[in-house]
Amino acid sequence: MRIDTGIPLEVALHWDTADIQPVGRLAYRDRIAYLQYDESFLTAGLELSPVRHSVNRHRKLTHL
Repeated sequence: MRIDTGIPLEVALHWDTADIQPVGRLAYRDRIAYLQYDESFLTAGLELSPVRHSVNRHRKLTHL
């Protein structure tokens, strides 16, 4: 999948058709991917990858 520069992509976990957990917004700039977590994801206490990318409000992810 190609992500256009500067255009955020909404990210969510689809547990089933009725249960969707927003994760945040993913954007790509200067060959670096940035993920801004949704408040509801932070409150849920979930982690996408707790070893490599622990949750904080504005996380810069370089190895997706």
